[in-house]
Amino acid sequence: EGVYFGMILPLRKSFALKVMDGAPRAAEKACLHFIQEAGYSLSEDFLQQTWNAPLKNWAGQDVGFIQVVD
Repeated sequence: EGVYFGMILPLRKSFALKVMDGAPRAAEKACLHFIQEAGYSLSEDFLQQTWNAPLKNWAGQDVGFIQVVD
């Protein structure tokens, strides 16, 4: 539970990620960070949608955001 794997075939690289609470909300951003750090470029439209997506509560209200830090 909470284990994610990724492969970047054009770069012949792979990674594994363990999220302590098992929730996908942080894993998605961490995986994108790994992909970018590996040198694979992602479209600006995709990054804008993903990086700037607000964190919402059960009622759909914006309650914060998730930020990747080194």
